Amino acid sequence: MSQATIPTHSWAGQIQYPDTHLAPKNPTDWIVYELVARPSLNIYFGAPGSKKSMLMMDMMTCVATGTPFLKPEYPDPKVITFPTQQVKCLWADFDQGNILVSRRLEAFEREYGVDASSKMIGSISMPYPPWSAVSAAEVKSLADWLAYEGIGMLFLDALSGISGGKDENSSEMLPIMHNLHYLAERANLAVGLIHHSRKESGVKSRLGEKMRGFSGIEAAIDTAFSIENDGSEYVYVYPAKARSDRLRPFTARFWFEHHPGLDKYGNPIRDLKVARFYGEEPPRSIADLDDIVVEYLEDSAPDKCTVAQIEIHVSSVVTVGKNKLRDTLNKLWLNGDIKKDVGSHNRHLYYV
Repeated sequence: MSQATIPTHSWAGQIQYPDTHLAPKNPTDWIVYELVARPSLNIYFGAPGSKKSMLMMDMMTCVATGTPFLKPEYPDPKVITFPTQQVKCLWADFDQGNILVSRRLEAFEREYGVDASSKMIGSISMPYPPWSAVSAAEVKSLADWLAYEGIGMLFLDALSGISGGKDENSSEMLPIMHNLHYLAERANLAVGLIHHSRKESGVKSRLGEKMRGFSGIEAAIDTAFSIENDGSEYVYVYPAKARSDRLRPFTARFWFEHHPGLDKYGNPIRDLKVARFYGEEPPRSIADLDDIVVEYLEDSAPDKCTVAQIEIHVSSVVTVGKNKLRDTLNKLWLNGDIKKDVGSHNRHLYYV
């Protein structure tokens, strides 16, 4: 009598039951408090030149040294600073090249006092043979090696460099994102993906839609942060998807010094000697509308301002509709926070 064939599947042995669900669990393992947990898959996206890679190198160096991320240059209770848990970190570069990565990390490491003998922070640039997240076997192999090395935080720069040529605007990205999540879970590490934002379309949308590529990329990650820069030393970070509902936008200020002296052609050396980001007061939001209006009128005193003048200023600070602004002006007037006159053509004039 032939024995019946017992069906099997790759899912066999992976099912969890209530004895696992109900077992005691440790609290969320924050590497950067309320910003980056372990394990997790995270994306930091922005336009070219937004300093997103530089900011993440600063974060990684802070984690490797156990230094709070984005400490202000001078004590300021309004600045958001993030405590860190010291873990071993690795920057995997598929975009910039070894010389640039090494010079940038050198500047951050020198500023944060990293010793040359330290093994808490490392980098690999353009690894050979080429690696991508397309192959599940390659991802599993990397995860096991990272776990063996004790890596707790890994940055992959950039997502496009590890996608094996797949179209990032299509569902071809779904298996790749699945593999990257598996990498984070199997190796118990925080994976940070450096990515790009879409070109500006002029259409206002939620932050997550600014991320370049297929919508499934955003769906597959734990956190996403939009990183913006206006050409100044200030970098603005906006949570597009976050684990903590208390997380708010925050601001960083880039500080650096070049190596002194001249190169062999007699030109000033432009390579970084030291670099870091300081925490700064966070950007204004619609919640600050009352203060923005009152501060503008105080700065304009003794002049009286029309609604149009107020709108121009407020719009340069925060996005707000005309009806919302008029309601705010009326509320402030009724509360006695600002005053109102009627000028020519029955236009309302506001002042303090």
